[in-house]
Amino acid sequence: MQRTSRRHPAADRFSDGKAAIVTLAGVGSFISGLAALVPGVIVT
Repeated sequence: MQRTSRRHPAADRFSDGKAAIVTLAGVGSFISGLAALVPGVIVT
């Protein structure tokens, strides 16, 4: 049974980079959402 999912190492590295970028974007939007919520909580 051959594993056809194993492609070129550069392609794997590229997909890893895309995953890291997506994760960073999600974390960044989450943090900006928290930063928008916290002042409202402090004011009220």
